[in-house]
Amino acid sequence: PTTVTITNASPGVVTQTGHVYSNGQAVVLSTTGALPSNLVVGTTYYIVNQATNTYELSATVGGASINTGSAGSGTHTATPQWVCPAGVTTAWVTAGAGGGGGGGVASGSGVVAGGGGGGELVIRSRITPVPGTAYTATIGAGGTEGANTGGTGGTGGTTSLGALVSLVGGTGGQGSTAGMSGGAGGTGAENGLGGSGAGSAGGSGGAGVAGLAANLQVQYSTATAGIAAAANTGGGGSGSHGSATVGGAGGSGVIIIQW
Repeated sequence: PTTVTITNASPGVVTQTGHVYSNGQAVVLSTTGALPSNLVVGTTYYIVNQATNTYELSATVGGASINTGSAGSGTHTATPQWVCPAGVTTAWVTAGAGGGGGGGVASGSGVVAGGGGGGELVIRSRITPVPGTAYTATIGAGGTEGANTGGTGGTGGTTSLGALVSLVGGTGGQGSTAGMSGGAGGTGAENGLGGSGAGSAGGSGGAGVAGLAANLQVQYSTATAGIAAAANTGGGGSGSHGSATVGGAGGSGVIIIQW
């Protein structure tokens, strides 16, 4: 889920900085307070008139934009969904969970830290969706970088598609004060194991989703802060080396559906 703002206007305009949605993408809204009038929590809406950082909502694919009649209250979030098309009972999913963050190195220690593990991944895994059903897509966030106090990197977030797919994030690499071990990959059959720090280099990040950009291991850091994994790959961030350096953040996950 991503925090959004929604205007009280005709039509209501949703602002979501950095969104990558196309027209026709399904989303569902939630809020800590009340949505603007004419919008309902848990209802599937479809994006229309998308632009950089903004879009409008419709009750149907390619339909009329919804007008809002109040400002609403609280914090609103939008979560993407995949609505299974009519007649589709078999599909294939390539997906990865978030990668673990690389460990950090404490001030004056002059040692190295472990790389984060790659998120659990599947490649063209067969699923059996129900036509017309909306499946909520959750993309696992990358694990946070290990702090420059010798902190362990954060665990990557879970990626899921309703009850059809659930993938576990990679664990964080250990910091310089905790043994320098690499973080474990996600628990599935395919994942990347983070490298342990050794010699004068921090551990490499675990591999992410094969066939996507930056699917290979993130290269280790030899002098300064760890290297962050690319977004939407599920790769682990590399561990750092030196004094008072942070690890690399893990890469966020991804979901690709084919039918």
